[in-house]
Amino acid sequence: MKSVLMAALLLSLSAGAQARSILVFKTVTKCETAQKVEGSELKVDVQEAQDGQAQLVINLSGDDEAIKVQAKKILPPPMSAGTPLKYVGSDPKTHAQVTLAIGTRPIKVGKVTGRTSSITVEKLFSNLPMVCSSVK
Repeated sequence: MKSVLMAALLLSLSAGAQARSILVFKTVTKCETAQKVEGSELKVDVQEAQDGQAQLVINLSGDDEAIKVQAKKILPPPMSAGTPLKYVGSDPKTHAQVTLAIGTRPIKVGKVTGRTSSITVEKLFSNLPMVCSSVK
């Protein structure tokens, strides 16, 4: 009887620890604008959790507060070379649609090497060129 209770206790503790660890977001990609937007730089961190959830952390160099946008990761269809990976979500405050498309072409801007990408924020700017690099 004791062994059954101990086993149940251990299973419940390990299940609780796994449930908490799923919601930890880790930065997988960092993006920055290739050109300045109204005198400041736009930086976007793409964060993913273990369960597949994604969020975009958008930060303007002049602002202190970053905007966190819950996004859906849209993979390109199989066998379609050159189709970008997309993250689509909406800003929780303004409800503006945010789309980050990360392409497959390599690019080097100054000292930064990465892949071409573009970000679109509804009613603010569209297809703003960016450079995205993976975080290891």
